Amino acid sequence: MEVVKNIGIIANDASGEVFQLRNTSSLNGYNVSKVWMKSSADELVRTNYPLSEIVDDRQSILNDQSIELVIVSQPITNELDLVSEMLAAGKQVRVI
Repeated sequence: MEVVKNIGIIANDASGEVFQLRNTSSLNGYNVSKVWMKSSADELVRTNYPLSEIVDDRQSILNDQSIELVIVSQPITNELDLVSEMLAAGKQVRVI
């Protein structure tokens, strides 16, 4: 039985590497569960991750106990604070 880990994506805008991934919500045993973007790109998120929930704030990803990995894409103000919060919440973090 394949174990699927949930991912949360936090991005500053839609030009980042995170949107160069395959057009799917499932990536090699990972499920892109929630996406938050500072800029409005809902249509792009729906196209790339059709089964993912678009959330209004980063706290939705932080507080979701089912999310194990958070991908932070593009420079975000207070990025180190964000990474610290995610790590303190028990999440794995990848900055791309």
